[in-house]
Amino acid sequence: MSRHVLSPHADLARPLQTFFCQVLDLSFPEEDSRREVLWRGCSWQEVLSVDEVIQALAPWAAVPLSLRAALLADQEADRRGSKPPVLTVIEGLCERIHTRS
Repeated sequence: MSRHVLSPHADLARPLQTFFCQVLDLSFPEEDSRREVLWRGCSWQEVLSVDEVIQALAPWAAVPLSLRAALLADQEADRRGSKPPVLTVIEGLCERIHTRS
């Protein structure tokens, strides 16, 4: 399945201000609705805490304490208005992908 990036209208460009998580059953093809087992954080401020997103994932995965700590640090950095460390990593990966295509 292809993915496309569109420019949002200015009034729709606000961040969702939510944590999000997905659980996928990879035994189903992408177009099969059964593939998506869980998808939380699609709505504005749907999942506001680190522990809430970890609890949502608990039936399917053990979330390491180091990931919880990283998410808490990211949340605190966001509150301070600074760039979270994970965002720097993601931006670097996106840049590498963009330069290859």
